[in-house]
Amino acid sequence: MNCSSLTLLATVAVAVFVPNASASKLYWTNDTAIVRSNLDGSQAEVVQGGYEDLPYIAADPVGNSLYYTYGSPTPKLFRSDLDGNNAQLLHTFDIHNFPRGLAVDHGLGKVYWSNSEGLHGGLGTIRRANLDGSEMEDVVTGLDYPYGMALDPQGGKIYWVEQGINKIRRANLDGSDVQDLASAKWPFSIAVDPVSQKIYWNDPDDQAIKRANLDGTNVENYEPIDRNAYDLSIAIDQASRSIYWSDRILLGSKTIYRGNLDGSPNAVAIADDIAMSITFTPEPSTAAIFVAMTGVLFLKRSQKNRRPSHAPVA
Repeated sequence: MNCSSLTLLATVAVAVFVPNASASKLYWTNDTAIVRSNLDGSQAEVVQGGYEDLPYIAADPVGNSLYYTYGSPTPKLFRSDLDGNNAQLLHTFDIHNFPRGLAVDHGLGKVYWSNSEGLHGGLGTIRRANLDGSEMEDVVTGLDYPYGMALDPQGGKIYWVEQGINKIRRANLDGSDVQDLASAKWPFSIAVDPVSQKIYWNDPDDQAIKRANLDGTNVENYEPIDRNAYDLSIAIDQASRSIYWSDRILLGSKTIYRGNLDGSPNAVAIADDIAMSITFTPEPSTAAIFVAMTGVLFLKRSQKNRRPSHAPVA
């Protein structure tokens, strides 16, 4: 298939992509459980519970799967059905390989995570594996305490926050061309909005959720947050054109908010809970169209620039 055909297919996919916000679900982790609700926070229910340290979660609605990490006492990576059933252990790590963020790209068949050297900087990585956990590999190495991360499959980029050097950074999906985008004082997580071509991240030391263009230019405040907040999450639901974030104060209040991506923030509290990580599951047919679109765009990029794959990590 030539590039012209791929471009046409991508255009058709965009044209028929009609989000169905009413069929979406919000998921979050609160240290001890995975919780699911409607997008307005109503009808919340525990999907899985009884954990000690359950920090990060990412959904693959096309694959009917949740991916999540377990932090204590031994870091692990799991996959389950969207309802929490059929949990599978994909990887067991050690304290030198602690997952600090998680994202899934069904179109490429990969799960990505940022990986810290315990509480020490300098040896962090961005890793990825196939959706079944096989063929784990490092795609970016030598990072200083990388934390939350997000993917932009259409743009072919990984975004992450790097607390050890106070930076917002990105690279190609294969780990090449690492770039510094913006300075940050104490960032925890990041989200990408490819529609408006913006990135968002939370920075309690700056007392704000920040946003910028995808290349890091035009940094501005989006919404205030508490200076004493920590382990904050942020995520974007494209179907409803909403952004969700947590404002978790040490030994104090804990709240999940929803705001608008288009227009004024109009922040609304939807849950009184910790949210270490947030993800969404759109209606399956919507998700399938979105994956088809991103997969076609990836094939187009591959035609232009083929790169050798990384060696698998033992």
